[in-house]
Amino acid sequence: MNKNALKAAAGALLGYRGARSIYPLLSSSTWEKTSFQGTPVSLRAGFAAASALGSGLVAILPAPPVRAALVMTAAGSFAGWLDDQYEDKFSTQEKGLAGHLRALRDGKITSGVVKIALIGAGATVGSMQLLSMQKIGKKYLGEFLANALLLAGSANLINLFDLRPGRALKVVTLLALPGLRLSGSASGIAGALLTASVLSLPADLRGETMLGDLGANALGGALGVLLALPASFPQKIFRAGCVTSLIMLSEKISFSRCIEKNALLSALDNWGRPERKNK
Repeated sequence: MNKNALKAAAGALLGYRGARSIYPLLSSSTWEKTSFQGTPVSLRAGFAAASALGSGLVAILPAPPVRAALVMTAAGSFAGWLDDQYEDKFSTQEKGLAGHLRALRDGKITSGVVKIALIGAGATVGSMQLLSMQKIGKKYLGEFLANALLLAGSANLINLFDLRPGRALKVVTLLALPGLRLSGSASGIAGALLTASVLSLPADLRGETMLGDLGANALGGALGVLLALPASFPQKIFRAGCVTSLIMLSEKISFSRCIEKNALLSALDNWGRPERKNK
């Protein structure tokens, strides 16, 4: 682990502890949801995870990729917070990307439509930050679109995995871990992501907390930046295509059912959860 990763990890740890110290201020019923098992879970962990990630990134500023990750963390956090706290305040409620887009087509605004707009704006700014590192040439538009799609798509995809204890955090950890081997700010972004995820994982696995839209969108957005950094233009197209395909696939099939039917995926998914949570 290099210096950037260590600095980011230290910053993330401080941010996580700071967020937990103000948990008493987040005690209203709006910071609770009902789990798939029908039990109450706290959304405060999403706030703590986003705070840890943001603090870790601030510790390794000002490189353009770090600014891009910080933009996505902020956009994902704010958009997710709005969806977590005010979804039922909108006159129209829909589920899934297709549902929100249908509502928009009919002239209706849902919390999901607002979230798409905010994360899309963050991805636009984040992509511009990433391009500031590169020589702008004939591939400028394609590179810009690939970056933006990967950033926005990753923010959404991680949220789709936040349906069972620990699942989304395991996905973030597995995808961010190889980033520690990268050089420069990329390893720092990986360090911030991993620290925020590992600190949040125990309570999430016990089913006491969940990331919610706030935490999942923040971690996913920064993960998108990390996935874009070591990639060539064709690799970015491929990765953005994979992310988009998974999002579209989720409109037709249940990830949970697919995981349950695969022995290896099921074992990874259940790893670390108390036995009673698997029943």
